[in-house]
Amino acid sequence: MSTTWSNLQITRATSMAGLKTASPKVVWKDTTTNRACNMWAPEIHQVEGSWYIYYTAGPCSDSSGIRIHAIKASSSDLWAATWSYAAL
Repeated sequence: MSTTWSNLQITRATSMAGLKTASPKVVWKDTTTNRACNMWAPEIHQVEGSWYIYYTAGPCSDSSGIRIHAIKASSSDLWAATWSYAAL
C-alpha cells in the first residue's frame, strides 16, 4: 500500500523480494476538489467481511483541510476489486 500526492496504490508479488520490482496498481484517484490531494497514511482493514482503505486527504491548495476518508472494495479480491468512496 502506498500513495502519491493524488492517488492510492497497492502492490503485489509472489515473494517479499518481488515487491521491490513489482508494479503498483492505482486503486483510487479522487476528482472531488476537497479531497483530491495530500493523500497519505493509507491503511487496509477488513471490517465485517468488507475491505476498506482508510487514508487522509484534503484540497490541493490547503493542507489544513486534510481529513480522514475511506474507500470500500467491491469484492474480497483486493487486486480485482472496484473501489468506491465510503466515508468522510
